[in-house]
Amino acid sequence: MKPEDILRIFEKRHSCRAFSDEPVPVKSIGIICQAGLMAPCAMGKHASHLFVFKRGEDDYNTLIQLSKDDNGRNPFYSAPVIILECLDKTSVHMTRDGAAVIENILLAASMLDLGACWIHAPSVIFGNNPKLLKRIGIPTDYVVVGGISLGNKPDHKGQLRIK
Repeated sequence: MKPEDILRIFEKRHSCRAFSDEPVPVKSIGIICQAGLMAPCAMGKHASHLFVFKRGEDDYNTLIQLSKDDNGRNPFYSAPVIILECLDKTSVHMTRDGAAVIENILLAASMLDLGACWIHAPSVIFGNNPKLLKRIGIPTDYVVVGGISLGNKPDHKGQLRIK
């Protein structure tokens, strides 16, 4: 790999807020999650846990319903896959550890030519609310630090919106 190839990886990554209906391969989701969990963390305490929600599954539908704003908008842009990152309470720096994991996920998705977007709303909506966490199948002693909308990019007919 040449030095300029490294910059291309970063240049390629953009927030994607529109997705096709094409399913994301399970293998790709696994690689993306694995990349996220390889992120550096404070004092080597790997406290991140990733939860994958796929369109059509009950927990996905519950997550969407609980996350909609007062106007009924879906903060995940109708992505076919949503990844929530949670940390257990052993994390020394939840915000920093969480950000490193999410950045690795976004870069891995980009390298696989998938669209992804960092979504802050889940950390505000769910945080460490045990009642809400339980409704989406996340252990109640975890804290949601962020979410990622993930999916295939739509064909380039004006549907792709880039930040």
